[in-house]
Amino acid sequence: MNTKISKPIQRITSNKSFRYPLPDSLRIKDEVKLLVDMLVTNLDRKDLAELIEEVETLESEKISEFLQETLLRRREGLEGRDYAEPIEKHKQRGRELTKSIVNLTAEIRAEMAEL
Repeated sequence: MNTKISKPIQRITSNKSFRYPLPDSLRIKDEVKLLVDMLVTNLDRKDLAELIEEVETLESEKISEFLQETLLRRREGLEGRDYAEPIEKHKQRGRELTKSIVNLTAEIRAEMAEL
């Protein structure tokens, strides 16, 4: 039996390279790294660079807490189980992290104003 495809399969090719923008979080990490390097190398302010890195770490933890809270809320809806207590723990930890971030950011701004 001889079967032929009536329409040839066309390959999709292009000389154009598609550029997808980096997610904001990756761009921000790159900018933070650049800032930290400049503070250490050009301004000899390792102390300030460490504060900025600490804020970045706290922000990462805050995102993790938010994601855990969100996942538990979804599981609660899907499974019909009560996750109120662990959800509240993640929310509380997120609030604590936010306070720490705000305090460190204020300290960084004060230090940066002196540069």
